[in-house]
Amino acid sequence: MREVANVNGTLSLLEDARIPITDRGFLYGDSLYEVIIIENGYPMFLKEHLERMKKSAEKMRMKLTISDEEMTEEINRTIAFYGEKPQRIYCRWIITRGTGPLTLANQTQPNNFVIIVKEFPVNADPLTSTVSVKVTDIQRNSDDSMDPNIKSGNYLNNILALDEANKDGYNECLMSRDGLLCELSRANFWLYSKGTWSTPAKHVLSGITRDKIIEALNSAGIKAEIRDIKVGELLEAEEVALSSTTKNLYPINLVHLNGKEHSFSSRENWIKANEVILKFISDYQKTLTPYF
Repeated sequence: MREVANVNGTLSLLEDARIPITDRGFLYGDSLYEVIIIENGYPMFLKEHLERMKKSAEKMRMKLTISDEEMTEEINRTIAFYGEKPQRIYCRWIITRGTGPLTLANQTQPNNFVIIVKEFPVNADPLTSTVSVKVTDIQRNSDDSMDPNIKSGNYLNNILALDEANKDGYNECLMSRDGLLCELSRANFWLYSKGTWSTPAKHVLSGITRDKIIEALNSAGIKAEIRDIKVGELLEAEEVALSSTTKNLYPINLVHLNGKEHSFSSRENWIKANEVILKFISDYQKTLTPYF
C-alpha cells in the first residue's frame, strides 16, 4: 500500500521522509495537527479543519508561518504525488514550532510541516462490528492545564488511558474528569437518552464531525446537544456512540464502568441518525470540487 509524505515541500515515500532531530515537535510534542478524509475524491470539511488549526495555534501561542492557501496547495501537491484513487484517502498534516535550540523557551523560528497521505480502509459494518470501551482510572486533562481543545501532537494523556483500556481487553478508553464524561482517545462520545443525542461539553476537543452531526440531526428534527454528562448517566442511556473524522457517528456495544460491563445492543436510534448524517454528507459533497 503506497504511503507518501511531504516535509516542508519535499515529496517522498513515507519511509524515506526525514525531519530534523532538533524539531520541537519531535523533541517536545510542540506541534498541532489535523486529519481529513478524502471520500471518493472529495476533501471533507477542509476549510473547517484549517480554521481549527489556527485556533489551536492561537491557544498554543504558536505563530503560523504557513498560510491556509499555502497549506492547501501543499496538500493538493501531496494528493497528486500519491497518485492513487481509493474510496477513502487519509490526509494528516502536522505543523511544529520549528527547529531550534534545545530549550523549552518559546522561539521564533519558522514552522516545519509534514503531510502524510495514504489509503484508509472503509469502516467495518457498524451493525455487526464490536466496539468495547472502558471508563478509565486515568482522568482527562483539565481545560486549565493542557487544554484538550488544542489538537496537539502531545498525546500522552490519551496514550496512557488507551493503554489502560487495551490491557484490560477493551478497544477504546473513555476518559472522565470531576465526575463528568469527556472523550475517547481520538473521538468524541455520545449517548442517546430520552429522545436526545448528547455529547460532553467540558475537557474535550471541539470535534468538527461532532459539530456537523449536531447540525445535521437538528435540521432533521432529531434533537442533539452539547452538555455536561455525569458518569452515572451511562447507566440510563439507551444507546452510546463515538464520532470522529474517520468514523462519523459509530455505535459502541459495550462499556466497562466501575468493574461492571454494560451492553448496548439497540441500534434503532443510531440507524435513524446515520441515515440523516449520510444524506448531509452527500449534500455537502455536491458543493465541492473533487480531486479526481
